[in-house]
Amino acid sequence: MCPQCRAMITTDDKVCPYCQAQVGARAIDVRSPDNLMGGLMPANRFVTSLLLLVNAAIFLTIYVSSNKDFLTSGYKDGRAILYAGEWWRLITAGYLHANLLHIGMNAWAIFDMGAFVEDLIGAKRMFTIYTVATVCGFLLSSWWNPVIPSLGASAGAFGLIGALIAYGVNSRSMQGEAIKRYYIESAVFGIVVGLIGIFPIDNAAHLGGLVGGFLTAWVAGEARLVNDWKEKVWTLGAALSLILTLAAFARMYLRFLEISAGK
Repeated sequence: MCPQCRAMITTDDKVCPYCQAQVGARAIDVRSPDNLMGGLMPANRFVTSLLLLVNAAIFLTIYVSSNKDFLTSGYKDGRAILYAGEWWRLITAGYLHANLLHIGMNAWAIFDMGAFVEDLIGAKRMFTIYTVATVCGFLLSSWWNPVIPSLGASAGAFGLIGALIAYGVNSRSMQGEAIKRYYIESAVFGIVVGLIGIFPIDNAAHLGGLVGGFLTAWVAGEARLVNDWKEKVWTLGAALSLILTLAAFARMYLRFLEISAGK
């Protein structure tokens, strides 16, 4: 069926013969593509798997080297971000963790929600949302409490919660309503736990990530099978998010060399 005019067409048609719209891949091929890396990484949760691998690799690198200068170079330092132009911390802080419990809890949250978000709205939107949420979270944290440093993937994880709430708002279906209700409760629970203060939690980062993720996902909507300009916008968004993340880590590494040389 053509997604544009809803006319019945064959699976071999690349262009609808009735409305001339370009036809993308079948839904089953988009939802269940072949696994990558010989089956080691499921394609329908590629971004989620990649985020988990990157976070684990960075944590192990810091743990094995026992060099805390990595953390110093990349964690959220509000004064450095707002007054010294160290913008990269808004991203790198979301990939750094203080200890095994810290990364374990955040990895569980990303694993639990990441693949779900990828399946509902697509990998391009998911990575863009995650990046925007991380930046928004640590930006609000820098403004709210610039003195206390913070780090961790929880800002991005709360962005995924916001994305699922936005999906429920946009969906207007029974499934969407159930998803929205469940993740609103999850967001409230997470914020309340932060307010109680059982653990050292950056509630400002959580709230900023939640809002950033919700707004981005609300604008993004669901992935479309037709590769129109809207899909190209989110392809560009994901590409810019990747470039910005790589640039942030490159700048963090330069800062690490500066700190190490100064000792």
